[in-house]
Amino acid sequence: MLFQPAEVERVLRLQRQSYGLLKWLNQHLRNGSLSFTVAHRATAESSAAEEWLARNRAHIPPALLPAESERSEFAHLFASYLLTSFTLPAGKVAERLSECHCYCDYCSYVVAIHKLVPRNPVAKDRQGAHGLKRLFLERLVEDLGYPLEKPVEEAVFSDKSLSLDLSRVTYVDHLIRRTHFGSQGAAVLVLWRDVAWEDGRKPKKDFELTAAQVVESEERLRRAISALIAG
Repeated sequence: MLFQPAEVERVLRLQRQSYGLLKWLNQHLRNGSLSFTVAHRATAESSAAEEWLARNRAHIPPALLPAESERSEFAHLFASYLLTSFTLPAGKVAERLSECHCYCDYCSYVVAIHKLVPRNPVAKDRQGAHGLKRLFLERLVEDLGYPLEKPVEEAVFSDKSLSLDLSRVTYVDHLIRRTHFGSQGAAVLVLWRDVAWEDGRKPKKDFELTAAQVVESEERLRRAISALIAG
């Protein structure tokens, strides 16, 4: 198996916390208790997020914060979630400095958090998502001991249920990668909407992705691929 259930559960918990922090910030940022007055040293968005979280930890509900040992991973996820899922509103490009005058994307996004605009993926992003899915499929087939051949690829992508399973596992694979590296941009947002939205039009009510769903998706793909290869 490519996924370990305990690691998937941990990363999904960090994802839920980052989303919870986003909603909390949207409600509480205007009260002035959070610090943007220190010019941080970070150049990367994730490092800026980590420094900011450390400064403001006492003001954020504990349930929305990771363990200290997970702070760097959480910061990677939170920063990439902001930049992948939203854009600054029109006219904000000229106002990208926060009170700390750092000019970084992270602070600019957090200061404008209640005005951020959800991204709308375009054809290029959907093509990117397809490419990410194909790479994961290739990895999965090779883990079974075979090369990825066109008939198997076409069969998986043409099957709506298997394609959804592939979106699910590819999204989580990149979620795990995002705890250490940057996001693949709006292509990852396309994968999330495949999984969490109704036909790509609106979010599924009360949807929550679980480790069990991810593991089951990998198992179904493995069984289907093995059957396809066996003929």
